[in-house]
Amino acid sequence: MKGLASILGILVLSGGVTLAGPLELSFGGGLGAVSLTSFNGIIDSWNGVLDELNEYSLVDPEVSGSVRNLAKLSTGLTFQAAEWYWILDWLALGARFEYETATTATSGAYVGGETSVVNISLEYQTIGILAAARVAILDIGVRLSADVGLGYYRGTLDHAVIFQVPSEYPKALSGIPPEGSDRHAGGTVGFAAQLALDVPVMSGFRLGAAVGYRTAMIGTLTNEAGAALDLDGDEILDEANVSAISVRLAISLDIDLSLDGEKEQEL
Repeated sequence: MKGLASILGILVLSGGVTLAGPLELSFGGGLGAVSLTSFNGIIDSWNGVLDELNEYSLVDPEVSGSVRNLAKLSTGLTFQAAEWYWILDWLALGARFEYETATTATSGAYVGGETSVVNISLEYQTIGILAAARVAILDIGVRLSADVGLGYYRGTLDHAVIFQVPSEYPKALSGIPPEGSDRHAGGTVGFAAQLALDVPVMSGFRLGAAVGYRTAMIGTLTNEAGAALDLDGDEILDEANVSAISVRLAISLDIDLSLDGEKEQEL
């Protein structure tokens, strides 16, 4: 919150502090759909390997068991906090914090002469800090507004893989996931836009909903040792397309900072 306040302070100074107006704080959460094209392509190839092993366990009487496919790493929860300083009735400058997470996992075993364990988990998180501007398109009590922002996004992928192939399987398998666990992270500059509709519930308090879009691409993610992410071991570095669409519900609080508001309180 301190970081948001600092960014907001810079924006307010650049916009002119003489135009004193209300400060708006908003908090919201909902569902997001993130691209992560590279990771989901790898998940598809891993699911192909699982399908082949599952089919084999059905026809070989010496092997039993199955492992369900991994879901795409594409949907998850998203949260947002923002500060808006209305320098004009229709224009606000502010700062926004965003957090988003998406996870997928599967586990199981194939039992033959020995037990072959499969355990895969992936968790992706995005954190964004943006400077933004908001325009009130329509304000008749119910307010329709649009905002755009530019800022820094940091993505983190936690991944853990155990993938054991039954010794009875008669041929070599390609595309087997490399085993191990690690955390890779990287950052980039991104652009975001949002359309919001909110309704006053009582003085200074609003409920609303918003639909947002983000475009950002992280070219390289590295671990603590500086090694770049190669999730499937094909010697091609994996990028993270963190472009996303989100739908959120939000609450907003209005704080009157105008000189007229102070005088009314004194009276």
